Amino acid sequence: MDPSSARRPARTYQSGKAVKALRIASVLGALLICAWMLWEYRGIADTAATNPDAGGTTGRYGHGPQMLWGSTAMLATILLIAWGSKHPARLNYPFQITEQNAQPVYREGERTLAWVAGALMVLDLGLARGSIGAASAGLEAAGLLLLAAAGAIGIMRIIRAGRPGTQQG
Repeated sequence: MDPSSARRPARTYQSGKAVKALRIASVLGALLICAWMLWEYRGIADTAATNPDAGGTTGRYGHGPQMLWGSTAMLATILLIAWGSKHPARLNYPFQITEQNAQPVYREGERTLAWVAGALMVLDLGLARGSIGAASAGLEAAGLLLLAAAGAIGIMRIIRAGRPGTQQG
């Protein structure tokens, strides 16, 4: 956490319904994927596909329980990003946060992290499908494209919101 964030203005705006819904859907989706992987784990042999390609063809085999770690790590990552989305004043920004720019910058920081969490959930679903041998290229590609777009667009919007004279209030 940036030491100056303790001195930043408090967040006063209300989160939008779409951002709240995306944040909740991302966390619930990651929980469901993790539960699905636990369900699939019951029927996995000690040796299972650990490195399927995008079409679901297995190139390597390894210890079956490894598939749980990826899903669990994605769940933890999505939970942390969703938490960060709810607390945008704690994020690091590339400029000074002032009374004039705080609310628009916080709002864009929240939106960016909510979209990143959603993109990671799509990527997680693709990786989970791949781990059981199903075709996953489309979901993995979509997740990566969404992640890149959320990051790039979010950064541009944060920078624009932080410029003097561009605040919407």
